[in-house]
Amino acid sequence: MAKRRGKRSRRQRRILKPHRKIQQVIEGADFINSMPDEILNHILSFIPIDLAIRTSVLSRRWRHAWCELPCLHLRTTAKGIDQTLLSYRRLKIMSFELCVTHKVTESQFNSWVEFAMSRYVGELSLTGLFFDYETYGFPDCFYLSSSLRQLNLVDFDMLPGCTVSWNFLRRLTLSSCSLYDEYIANILSGSPNLETLQLFYCGGLLKRLDLSKSPSLRALEIYGWSKRSGQMEIVAPHIHYLNLKNSDVAPCTLVDVSSLADAILCIGLNSIARLLQNSPGLKKLEVHATYVSYIKDADLDEYLRISQGLDSDTCWRSKHEVFPTTSRMYSMSDCNDAKMKLLGSFLRLVLRNAKRLEKIVVWLGDSYFSDEQMERLLMVGTLSPNNNVSIEFK
Repeated sequence: MAKRRGKRSRRQRRILKPHRKIQQVIEGADFINSMPDEILNHILSFIPIDLAIRTSVLSRRWRHAWCELPCLHLRTTAKGIDQTLLSYRRLKIMSFELCVTHKVTESQFNSWVEFAMSRYVGELSLTGLFFDYETYGFPDCFYLSSSLRQLNLVDFDMLPGCTVSWNFLRRLTLSSCSLYDEYIANILSGSPNLETLQLFYCGGLLKRLDLSKSPSLRALEIYGWSKRSGQMEIVAPHIHYLNLKNSDVAPCTLVDVSSLADAILCIGLNSIARLLQNSPGLKKLEVHATYVSYIKDADLDEYLRISQGLDSDTCWRSKHEVFPTTSRMYSMSDCNDAKMKLLGSFLRLVLRNAKRLEKIVVWLGDSYFSDEQMERLLMVGTLSPNNNVSIEFK
């Protein structure tokens, strides 16, 4: 009898164990359901919108939770976008990102842009890769916004048909967009508080980027400006940070960057020379070199032309009056002692002429120097009249 009672009690415990687990799950679900809407929205914002919509089947509490999400990131078909926006109920959107995956009409895209602007969007990102027409023009409401703080556009023609009013815009990023002088001037004048301007692989007929009337602008980044778009002048007296990375050698002319303090350059030598002449307050300069084999003959001729007549006390050049042959160049590149001497002579020139320089960072790449050679390079800094400059090798 006692054995049977023991077996019965063990069987009851095994039955009760799953029930306890189920009860714990239910209590956990009740705990989530009892959370405020703000916390639920925050949780849902970490998952894709299509998964967030599926949570509506969990319970009555979750049925419309996704409809109040502060951020909408849509990457789907036109039908999917229309259905999502039709059910969305939040009156103010913090972030709206739209990338269509199939061709859409102008009226469809206009309706989505108008929806975002009517909800006082703060951060807007639009990608226009699938249009069934050549040129798309934004509706006027797009250019008249008092809520936009950040704007990111990919593959559009920037052709505003009205006076732009983006009074609170702080960051503008344009990628693969077509830009023109009169229209970019309209955009800049309508963005008085712009702090960061990024132009990535843009084209068009922009000849002069005049930022002199943008006193709040502090950072300018331009990647991939091609010679096919023509020479471009940059007037940016207020910026403190400049990043120029171009596929061609010298597509930009720096007219005024007098407040510049930090620069990263992948441009031609003549543009760098202009930068140094017009930037008395420059504190940090990062220059990315190009392999000689990548430089076109015409550009090489231009470098040689502008180097004639330079003062040898303030300008550095190799001891070779003409460039060595390819075979000789490779033999030189394999000789660490020659590299060390060449680098040392360049560092001595920089230290001799620099007045406000505080630090030099030398990227050695795959070059290897012995301990003795490294000591000789470090000695360059101590022997210079400006021995307050620190030298770091990476």
